[in-house]
Amino acid sequence: MTDEVFFGERIKGSPIQICALKTIQKTFHHFLVIALDEMGEVVVRKKFVYPRYHDREQHLFVSQDFSRLLEITSDQASICLLEDKGVRFEGYVSRLPVGIYDGNIEQLFCLFSPDFTKHIDTEPTIGQWVIRESLSGDVHFKIPATFLCLDSRNRIKVMQQTKFMAWESNNLVSLIDIDADPHIHEVIEIPEKTEATKLSYEVAAGTIPFFDKEPYLGLYEANEGERPCGSSNFFKTKLSFAIGDTTARLKRMHKRLKMAWYL
Repeated sequence: MTDEVFFGERIKGSPIQICALKTIQKTFHHFLVIALDEMGEVVVRKKFVYPRYHDREQHLFVSQDFSRLLEITSDQASICLLEDKGVRFEGYVSRLPVGIYDGNIEQLFCLFSPDFTKHIDTEPTIGQWVIRESLSGDVHFKIPATFLCLDSRNRIKVMQQTKFMAWESNNLVSLIDIDADPHIHEVIEIPEKTEATKLSYEVAAGTIPFFDKEPYLGLYEANEGERPCGSSNFFKTKLSFAIGDTTARLKRMHKRLKMAWYL
């Protein structure tokens, strides 16, 4: 496959854009997206061709419904539609939330909704956590301060807080205020329309047994290799325990059962 065939109209733009796309060292590869069906059989959900870059960092993620591809490189992110006839460019993520995570791509990925249309971010001009439209960069929803306050001057605290925020679905977000006492797991509903307002956005809430935030608070911007396995996000990743650490495993199981029952 050639650059002209894959990039299409994007490579017919300005001379600067043409130069950037053409000079990237790349090779095109065939990708398969596989999953387990309800019978436990491996099935192929999507097949597509996409470039792999040789001269820059590149990470590819597929949406929960297999309809979109999120590409994050060293300097930008883009979203493509995975269609039967191939990959179709949808747009660039206009305001990638680079200032609220510590450089770990897994932590950044957890900020995106399952369909990649929105992501968690901050808006320092109003001093609030927000839900932002991925492509336009517009603020879709302002998370009320009753759920979570923002201190934009404390960058370390902001990066730590994002590890305790994640999407449960395309319209539900889980969060824990790491400064609160006690620590409450809250699930809030994100309105479908930007202008929609409700008296309450809380769907569920409950305390977390054996809650330990310490393994997630470390920041490893300069030493990524020292990051403990599973410490990128409290809701989406799993800490690694020693094989004989039965107590820690039982506590984790108890915590998951209670969260599943009450939330």
